[in-house]
Amino acid sequence: MSLREFVEGGYLQELNREFLHPLGLAMSVIIEEDDDGNVEFGGIVDSRDDPEGIVFAEDMIDKDKVDKVSEEFAEKAENRMDKYGFIIQLPDDSI
Repeated sequence: MSLREFVEGGYLQELNREFLHPLGLAMSVIIEEDDDGNVEFGGIVDSRDDPEGIVFAEDMIDKDKVDKVSEEFAEKAENRMDKYGFIIQLPDDSI
């Protein structure tokens, strides 16, 4: 998967919103404003000293991306539960 597909598919938004932001971290990308629109990894923003973590600005969350990634997660979760007996692997879970 390309970084562009990761961003456009909503995975970056949801990784940040659901996991990194509450920890005070954010994965960033740089999208070139030229005809190619190249996408590059921008680094990890570290605001771990902020006790509340990071939040998106009010109008920055794309709800369509939330729905798409949530639906994909639910499908994978069902399959993982059926096959492994867990969704999120704990350190002592073995397959």
